[in-house]
Amino acid sequence: LKNTLNLAKSRQAQLEQDVEVWRDYVQSLDKVRATLARAQFTDEPVTTLAGVHFNIQKIVHAQTDTEHHQPEMDLLSERAADIQRKANSSSKAAVAAEVEAVAQQWAGLLADLTSRKETLQGLAGHWEEFESKILEFESLLSSAEEKNKHLDTIVRSKPQITEVNQTVQEFLTEVKGYQSQHEEVLFLSGSVLLYLDTFSPASATLLKDKLNGITDNYKRLIESLEEKGLRVHEDLLYIEQTQADIERLSKELGGLQREAETLYVFGQDQDSAGKDLKNLEERVKDCVGRVSGLCSNTRNKYTTSQQLVPTDIAQQLTSLELISEGVQGAMEEKGRELKRARTVRTEYAADVDEIQGWLREAELKVQDRSVQPQKLKEYIQQIQSELPSVTDRLDRTRRNGQTIIEKSTDVEEKKLIQSTIDSLAEQLGLVKSWLDEKKNLVGDTLDAWQRFMTLY
Repeated sequence: LKNTLNLAKSRQAQLEQDVEVWRDYVQSLDKVRATLARAQFTDEPVTTLAGVHFNIQKIVHAQTDTEHHQPEMDLLSERAADIQRKANSSSKAAVAAEVEAVAQQWAGLLADLTSRKETLQGLAGHWEEFESKILEFESLLSSAEEKNKHLDTIVRSKPQITEVNQTVQEFLTEVKGYQSQHEEVLFLSGSVLLYLDTFSPASATLLKDKLNGITDNYKRLIESLEEKGLRVHEDLLYIEQTQADIERLSKELGGLQREAETLYVFGQDQDSAGKDLKNLEERVKDCVGRVSGLCSNTRNKYTTSQQLVPTDIAQQLTSLELISEGVQGAMEEKGRELKRARTVRTEYAADVDEIQGWLREAELKVQDRSVQPQKLKEYIQQIQSELPSVTDRLDRTRRNGQTIIEKSTDVEEKKLIQSTIDSLAEQLGLVKSWLDEKKNLVGDTLDAWQRFMTLY
C-alpha cells in the first residue's frame, strides 16, 4: 500500500508537471498567435508619397515587433518538443501539426512583411524620383513660359530683329530639348498611376489631369515659340526685301538723275529733244511712283502692326525720298533748260532773219542812186531811227548765239553761228558808215540845190 501510495504521489507530481508544461505551451502558443495577429494588417489606401512612407513605417514596425518576439516562437518550439517526448502518438502528431502551422504562419508573415516593405520601398523610390522630375520639369517649363512672355519681337532695326530671330530659334531648340525630360516624367508616372488606380482612382484622375495640363502647356509653349519664330523670320525677310527694294530704287534714281543731268536739249532738233525729255519724264514718274508706294506701304505696315517704323528703315526711306525729290528737281531744271533752249534758238533765228532783212532793205535804200536827195534824206532818217532797235536786236542775237555756242555740241553749228553774228555786225557797221557818208552827201546836195533855186 505504501509503495502504491508513493507511486501515486510520484505519478501525481509528474502529471502536475506535465500540466504545467502544457500550460506553458498553450501560453507560448497564445503569445505567438497574438504577435501574428498584431502583425497581420492591410496597407492603408494612400494618395501621396507621405502615405507610402507611413505604410512602410507600419510594416517596418510590425516586422521589428515580430522579429523581437522570435524568442517566443523558439520557446514554443521547445515546449512543443517537451510535450512531444511525453505525449502519445496522436497528441504528438496534433502538437507537431499545430506548431508547424504556426511556424509556417510566422515565416510567411515575415516573408510577406519583407516583400511588402520592399515593394513599397521600390514604389517610394520611384515616386520620389517622379515627384523630383515633375517638379524639375514644372520649374523648367515655368521659367521658359516667363521668358517667352518677355521676348521682345517688335521690329526696331535689322540688326535687332536678326538677333531676336537667332534668340527665338535657339530658345525653340532649347525648349524642344525638354522633350526627353517630359517623356521621363510621363514614364515615371506610370507606376504611380498604376498604384493610385488600384487604391485611389480619384487621386489617379487628379494626377492624370495634372500631367495632361503639363503636356498641354508644353505643347502650347512650343507652338507659341514656333509661331513667334515664323513671324520674326518673316519680319526679317520683309526688312531685308525692303532694304533691297530701297537700294534698287536708289540706284535706279541715281541712274535717272545722271540721265537728266546729261540729257542734251540744246541741239538743233528741238522736237527730238522734247521727245527724249518726255520719255525720261515718264520713266522718272514711274520710278517716283514706285518710291512713293514703297515708302507709303512700308510705313503703313509698321505703324499698323506695331506703331513703330524701324529706325534704319525710316532713315533709308527718308534718304530715298530725298533722292527722289532731287531727281524730280533735276527734271524740272531740265524742262526749264529745254524751254530756254527753244526760246534762245527761236529768238536767235527770228532776230537773224529780221536783222538780215533790215540790212538788205537798208542797203537798197542807202545805195539807190536813182532816188531823189530829199527822198534819200527821208530814208536816212528812217534808217537812223530804226538803228537803235536793230543794234539792240543784234546784241540779243549775239547773247543768244553765244549761249548756243556754249551749249551746242555741233562744231560746225558753232562756227556758223559765230560767222553769222560777225557778218551781221560787219554789215551793220557798213550800214552805219554808209549812213554817215550819204548823210554828208545828201546835206551838200540839198545845200547846193537850195542855192541854185535861190539864184534862179
